[in-house]
This record gives sequence, structure tokens and C-alpha cells, in this order.
Amino acid sequence: MAAQRTGIENFLHHLLPHLCRAWAALPGERAVVVFAADPEVVAGVEPRPQILAGGGRGWTQLRLGRALRASGASVFFNPIPILPVAGALSCPAVVTVHDLHEFRPRWWYFRRLLARTLGQASRVVCVSQSTREELVAEFPDVAPRCVVVREAADEAVFHPGPPGDVLARLGIGEPPLLAVGTLQPRKNYSRLIEAYARLGTGAPPLVIVGKPGWGYESMLALPDQLGVGERVRFTGHLDEGDVGDLMRASVALCAVSIAEGFGLPLVEAMCCGLPILAADIPPFREVAGTAARFVQPLLVEDIAAGLEALVSDGQARARMTAVGLGRRSLFSWRQAAAELVEVLEQA
Repeated sequence: MAAQRTGIENFLHHLLPHLCRAWAALPGERAVVVFAADPEVVAGVEPRPQILAGGGRGWTQLRLGRALRASGASVFFNPIPILPVAGALSCPAVVTVHDLHEFRPRWWYFRRLLARTLGQASRVVCVSQSTREELVAEFPDVAPRCVVVREAADEAVFHPGPPGDVLARLGIGEPPLLAVGTLQPRKNYSRLIEAYARLGTGAPPLVIVGKPGWGYESMLALPDQLGVGERVRFTGHLDEGDVGDLMRASVALCAVSIAEGFGLPLVEAMCCGLPILAADIPPFREVAGTAARFVQPLLVEDIAAGLEALVSDGQARARMTAVGLGRRSLFSWRQAAAELVEVLEQA
């Protein structure tokens, strides 16, 4: 768990408190043990789990098996889809697949590692039906053991209401178009910026929130090259509170990724009542339903047309807001924990 949480770390951070409560509520003596390098992982979690040393480079492959035996665990939950390559575990294991896209650049290697993990796992959790379908297409034997448990948004952070002073604190002069996610090629920010540059000087500013990932240098230079450097703002990583305020202060969320496993910013946007411009990819269709306007993520002209339509059509944005707020009940960390406990019991 890094100080700047993203992706899987956010998943575990939000899930763990509900998971501990749901596990403790079951009959019999129930305990949760967390392997972690930093006790802050469980700060504020009640009932507080026991912390055992774990994590770090090579730990899963070299030490996890021994740590599980020493702990006396009856079942092991891993928020990633990796288990030790060598040796059998002393208890059933449940692993989580968020997406396969991060593995694709080295698929020749990761496919073998995933096949080994999926062969060992008693159950496999996928965060969306789209991810499950992609996984089963690659590994058909996993289908009977594969279930969907969807992610959610933190209701205390992502909700309708006033945005506070976030725009003033960040030096943003008017409600912006917003994009949220780590700076990397599959987020498709370069095409988003190219599309934004076609809108003209009257468009709201474009604010992109996310820490640097990889392959991002060219996208940082692109706004100046296209003459919109003063209207495109990269904020870097922001904490969740600021992201929630920004969503309440923005015109629309722009989520035009080429590939994703789920789409948590879309859920967060819907919970805030923020309209969405979304790439037409299966996970985003699954998450947003009709709370988004969908565009072809590889076509700059289609993204630009979608942006123009959202900016100019207040009635369409209002309809998306209403639909999005109505879909909030579909995504709940409490429900996700209850479903995961059932999976752990089955394992």
C-alpha cells in the first residue's frame, strides 16, 4: 500500500473494513490476518485485524507459503491474481482479477504465471462481467470457479452537493472537463487532448488528475504543441477528497480509455451526479448504462464531437446526472464484502 493509493490499493483500502466486519459477523470464532509491510494498511479498520509482516519484492513467491502455514489460515484472499509458482498452499486461495491489460505487454510470460495461479485458486473473483468474459476466453477451465464482485465508490467522499473551494485551491477559474487516472497510454489522454484542442477557446478547461505512470512524457508536451497549453492542466495525484470535490465542480467526466477492467471513476462520477463522456468499451457500458455518452476511443473526431455535445447540451447532462444517481445502489462496498465472504466460505 503506497502513500498515493491508486487502482488495486484503493480497492483493498475500501473493501477491507467491510470485509473484516462481514467476516466477524459469521458464526463461530472468526479472525482476519493481514500480511502487510506497514500497519497503516489497517488504520481505522474495526474490528482491527492482526498484522503479520509481509509484502515487498519477491515475498509472494518466496515467503507467502511459509507465512500462511505459520498463521494457520483456513482461507487466503489475494487482491491480485498471483500465487506462488512452486509448491502447494496450506489452505484454499481466492484471487482477484481486475483486468488483463496490464499483463498484455509481456503476455508470453504472464500467461504462464496466470495459468499456474488460476490452476491453484479455489475461486477467482473478477471485478466486472466484461473482465470475467475476457478471462474465460483466455482460460476456459476457470469458468466454473469464476465469479463477479463489482467495485464501488466511497459514499462519504463521492456524493452530490457543493464542491467547496477546490477550484480556487487548485487555481482553476471555471468548472472544467475532468479526466481521472494514472498517466499511461491506455488512458488515451493524447487523443482526448487532440479532441479537446478542436473545441475552440470558449470550451471549459481540461483538468487531468493522476500520477505519472509510464509512456506519459509525450502527452505532457502535447497541449503546448496544439496551442492549448494554458487550458489543459495536469494536477498530478490528488487525494480522494479533492477528487470528489472536483467531480462536484466539473462539467463532465471524460473517460476515453482504450481498455479497462472496470471503470471506478465512472462509478464515482455517477455518485456525484457528474455526466460522463465514455469510451465505447464493454466495461464502461456495463458500469454506466445510459448515464454516459459513448464515443469511439480511437477516433479523435468522435471524441471531439462527444465533448462538443456535452458542453453545449445542458439537458443531456441533466438526464445523465439523473440516470447516474439512480444507478448508485448497484455499487456498494458493503455488498461487495458480503459477496466476497460467500466466495471465501465456498472456497
